[in-house]
Amino acid sequence: VPNMTVGHSPDVDDQSLYVEYCLANISPQQRVTLEHADIETRGSACLDRCGRCYRSTFLVVNGSPIDGATCERFINTLKQGDPE
Repeated sequence: VPNMTVGHSPDVDDQSLYVEYCLANISPQQRVTLEHADIETRGSACLDRCGRCYRSTFLVVNGSPIDGATCERFINTLKQGDPE
């Protein structure tokens, strides 16, 4: 189970990660990073988390939402693992 404690990003080395995101909530660059990561992802028109979506970028990782700085760290960690 990935580390989901407050203030920490989930463990992106965990191959069982499943990430969901709202298509309108993340940038095209973030979407490309997620789609090229070695994890299962699903983009959706809406995840029914409108308040969170309105406040900031967020992801749902293995059923648990992460947002703000934690979301940015998670995506940046995925980017660092990208060989490009």
